[in-house]
Amino acid sequence: MTKEFKEPREKDNEKGRPNILMIMVDQLSYPGYESGGFHEGIKKILGFKPMTPQEAEEYGAHFPGFMALRKNSVALNNHRIAAAACVPSRTAIFTGQYGTRSGSHQTDGVFKDGAADNFPWLDPTDMPTIGSYLRAAEYSSHYFGKWHISGEATTSLEKYGFSDWELSYPDPHGTLPNNLGYYRDYQFRDLVTSFLRRQGLGVPYDIADAKHNAGLAEEPEIKPKPWFAVSSFANPHDIASYPGLPGRVYDKTLADYSFTLAVPGATPGEADENGDVLSHSARAGSMQLRLNKTGLKQDNASVAPTWDEDIVDNNKPDCHFDYSYKMGLALFAKAGLKAANSLHPKLDRDATLEKAIDFTLKTEELGLPITLTSKPEIASEAFMQYYAYLISEVDQHIKSVLDALEESGQAENTIVLFCADHGEYAAAHHMMTEKWHTGYEEILHVPMVVSFPEGMKDLNTDPQGWDIRQVDTATSHVDILPTILGFAGEDVDTLLETVGTYNHLYRPVGLDLSSLIKTGTDDVVANRDGVLFINYDSITEPLHTKAAEAAFGKGDISAFEVFAKSVERIIKDEGRNFPSETTCLGRGPVVQPGYVHCVVDKEGWKFVRYFDDKDDSVDHQYEMYDLANDPTEQENLLIFNGKFPQLITTIIKPRPDFNYETKAINLMALMVTLEDDMLAKLDNRMTR
Repeated sequence: MTKEFKEPREKDNEKGRPNILMIMVDQLSYPGYESGGFHEGIKKILGFKPMTPQEAEEYGAHFPGFMALRKNSVALNNHRIAAAACVPSRTAIFTGQYGTRSGSHQTDGVFKDGAADNFPWLDPTDMPTIGSYLRAAEYSSHYFGKWHISGEATTSLEKYGFSDWELSYPDPHGTLPNNLGYYRDYQFRDLVTSFLRRQGLGVPYDIADAKHNAGLAEEPEIKPKPWFAVSSFANPHDIASYPGLPGRVYDKTLADYSFTLAVPGATPGEADENGDVLSHSARAGSMQLRLNKTGLKQDNASVAPTWDEDIVDNNKPDCHFDYSYKMGLALFAKAGLKAANSLHPKLDRDATLEKAIDFTLKTEELGLPITLTSKPEIASEAFMQYYAYLISEVDQHIKSVLDALEESGQAENTIVLFCADHGEYAAAHHMMTEKWHTGYEEILHVPMVVSFPEGMKDLNTDPQGWDIRQVDTATSHVDILPTILGFAGEDVDTLLETVGTYNHLYRPVGLDLSSLIKTGTDDVVANRDGVLFINYDSITEPLHTKAAEAAFGKGDISAFEVFAKSVERIIKDEGRNFPSETTCLGRGPVVQPGYVHCVVDKEGWKFVRYFDDKDDSVDHQYEMYDLANDPTEQENLLIFNGKFPQLITTIIKPRPDFNYETKAINLMALMVTLEDDMLAKLDNRMTR
């Protein structure tokens, strides 16, 4: 019996209702160094800079995913994250709100237990996500891969506005080797490519038709709903646990340097008889991965230009120097405690603590902090080179997703967005790693690109991807939600009326960049004076520091106690066995002021204020950078601990007849305005 099909809803047949695919990676910095860091060809590829086919010859084959993203694309050159680190940044992306409103201002791990009842995860009843808004706009919404916005008890994202995440569980964070991006990204790739092919084969229609035949649903429509899907990969986040956890995958080091990892396959003679370099299997698994399939060489990067910056005597906030040592110590304190507890015969408490400290300070084996290795320049360069390699690993999965989109016949009606949740220091600024406690570009500035279907008109984009169009306006992660709604042809204020009931229903604080990206101009964005970044994520502290410190010497030893006592041992050494500068370390966690508010204005000036959110008596500290003249942020123009706005006496590259004091005052005023507009909690619902 032949069935007559219903006419599709008018809205789903309208022009301008594209599918939207958002591809995310974790911990990818914008490669902005003029010299140093990644080799020039890699910088242009990962930074989505205009380049010639000749310039792509050396590295283009190693990054086919990034090369594919360049086609018909627009790059946002000055895009910055809204918050650090993982959880606060991702929550800001998907809710369009800062952590002061969403409550998500901490990242689990190190000394903070994400399973604790009082850990500030995003409550699904609190505010809508991009998925929630798009469902209200009659899109279907899907999520695959790393989420890291709610805790490990989360097995479904339906309440957060997304379908299909169940097979991505568990979220890949923590210290389990199986959660490395090396392993999990293969799974995430398969999930999203399967989704794309299912959509292309009409499977959603098949399901709806079957339910209709069974009397469980209405007859399906010929025209499917447009969809929004997130393809979220974990790498290059594996650099966060370098060299320890990635060494479980493939453990070759650079010759004579146990504190490094070599790029797999970069040394002659490593490959097997088939020419492959194979990983170790995941725990309880059997599959061996082919590593470095494109043959990326070891010599792909040099040290960051600020790797050996003397931040003690270079007029930088106190927390910077502390962080350069304490992040690495914090990461390995738990491993040190585990090693001490595994000794046989068992030791008493004091002896176990001493052994745990011994293990934590075995930097020649552990590799972090880089500041404590015997060859810090070699360690810094190896770190940067391995970072480039990890990016090449996730690149292959990006390419697979884009290929599946093309093969499924949906590329001609799908807008693709690409971004990273945050950056990575990669041994810059006195060998820092990870992404906390500063406002440096290495963590704030991330790649952001939008790739359009080839058939879309009047975009002035290059279908080959060589002369990629650049947008220089200052943009932010909080712009992503309203921009995606703009690409869907939806109005934020209208959706606020229909998205549902939530405890807090605030208007997203960012701007809709869709018109700017499509046309290159937009009056709303033209009136923007700057963007705001915040960090309340005190990574070297537990949720309740004073209570944890009061427990020292009592009961079970905590990793936090091992960390704190490791710091004490270094300080008491007085520079005999450790670098002499370690006498400048403070005791305990990273010193205050260590909370960060930062603005970057539309003219390329940066102002950073450091404060202690828990103690108003702690004096604020300051930074101001002229990014045009000092892109690596080596010259802080303000006396960091002076009375604002006290300027340094000598400026290396002064601007003629420029009033630096007025600029500092104006930047502070901009910061206060953005704080009032974007961070304050609002009493009334649906505030516009």
